[in-house]
Amino acid sequence: MSSPITTAEVHRNFANPYSRWHEKGALPYKTDGKLASQRLHQPLFTPTITPGFKLRRKDKLFAIGSCFARGIELALIKQKMDVLSRTTDFDSFPAVNDEMRLGFTNKYNTFSIYNELRWALDPAAEFPRESLVDIGNGLFYDPHTNPALQLAGLEETIHRHEIIESVTRRIAECRVVIITLGLAEVWRDKIANIFLNHTPIPEAIRSHPDRYEFHITNFAQNLSNLERIHTLLSQFGHPDVQVVVTVSPVPLMATFSGEDVVIANTYSKSMLRTVAQEWAVAHKNVHYFPSYEIVQNSHRLVTWEEDLRHVRAEVANHIMRLFLRHYSREAAFDEPVQYVATMDSEYHLAQQIIATLQKEHAELETAYHTELRRLQAEHAELQTSYHTELRRLQAEHAELQTSYHTELRRLQAENERGIAELTKRLREQLWDTRKLLHLLDEVENAAARLRSSRRWKLANPVTAIKAKLFPNKVSLGYGHLEKIVASYLRWRASRPEIAKIDDQIKICRSRRNGGCVSRTRPISGNGRQ
Repeated sequence: MSSPITTAEVHRNFANPYSRWHEKGALPYKTDGKLASQRLHQPLFTPTITPGFKLRRKDKLFAIGSCFARGIELALIKQKMDVLSRTTDFDSFPAVNDEMRLGFTNKYNTFSIYNELRWALDPAAEFPRESLVDIGNGLFYDPHTNPALQLAGLEETIHRHEIIESVTRRIAECRVVIITLGLAEVWRDKIANIFLNHTPIPEAIRSHPDRYEFHITNFAQNLSNLERIHTLLSQFGHPDVQVVVTVSPVPLMATFSGEDVVIANTYSKSMLRTVAQEWAVAHKNVHYFPSYEIVQNSHRLVTWEEDLRHVRAEVANHIMRLFLRHYSREAAFDEPVQYVATMDSEYHLAQQIIATLQKEHAELETAYHTELRRLQAEHAELQTSYHTELRRLQAEHAELQTSYHTELRRLQAENERGIAELTKRLREQLWDTRKLLHLLDEVENAAARLRSSRRWKLANPVTAIKAKLFPNKVSLGYGHLEKIVASYLRWRASRPEIAKIDDQIKICRSRRNGGCVSRTRPISGNGRQ
């Protein structure tokens, strides 16, 4: 745990002009501004750096860690520094591609950095030859070297690692050791019980599928490795060894974690950045240099190659200029070390940004026109399809309309035939009704004549007498016949339209070809409407 800070120190720290992010009214693009919001508007971010020691011209340096350490080596060599990790000893090593320029001291995680230093510096430590893997055809694989190295036989593979150990052992002569932390994702050899420098090659995994396991390391594991590295350097290194620790800004190429590679990379870098801070706070001879922050906070178009993984040379030079400016004891190593952002360099960066933007604009314009042509072709295709479908629907509509009119005429004809048939039947029923009415009228007349007949009275004296005595209760006629006649008369009196039956028959006769339309309700065959 870090030591507490006194109130007096807090006031001094807060008085630092670089301690503020933004102030109201500050000009955002002020080139010599000290606010974070002003410095972050510059193409290349420049943090404030307080060095814990000073480089001397006679100092020897050793860089170990991820591939970003190789860029630091080149920049130091250009300043005529004595960099022992950059050597011709590896010139005989054959590489499978142009990755040879990365060097063979690349160590991508804290486990492999510690292992290599232990094998090189500690007399009691031996390189575990059991970790070399026979992949067939007389070839052996060393998982502790750079994966760009071509495979060889067992003796040659051992010899190569002896050369790497010999070069690494030179770190003991170096007053300045630069360690660049790279990855948090590591692989472990279960048989040799040791962590590897990088992902096992496919041939090793195919020939030994159960030999390796994957780990996502944590803060405690990495800090423990750095503490053991500090112990080794303190015991076997330069008596005044100064360690500069950085975090490589180069992101993961891929992740085995199952996470989005951007999320996995954020965890890896933030965890290693925190470990570096903790390690630097714990030891006076360990110093954190913010190369990671310089890259991450510089303009993206200036910082990265097109793959957004590798840092452009201009940015690496900017980082080393800052390093040498702050850590050099002499007034100057070379004139370029005294670099301050001039108008020419700013113009050069602006030209780079403009060129990149012009290229992106051209790509976007090409993509736009390509997409426009695609959409136009799609529109023409849709329009053709629309007109084809419209013509089909119009033809279908015309066909349906023809079918509709045909069916309508058929139904009209069928309706007219039905009306004619019904008219005919109605006319016949009306004639029959008219005949029946005539017959009933004759029956009523016959019943009236019967009541007034003297024969009927003589034949039915009793009824005649009762009729005289009870004129409203006893009828002179035949009883049942009189009931029928009375019922008929009541029915006819309630049906005034009976008188118009002849008019109905005339109407049906005149419209027998077009149907009968009655102004009154038709009369059913049983005498009811």
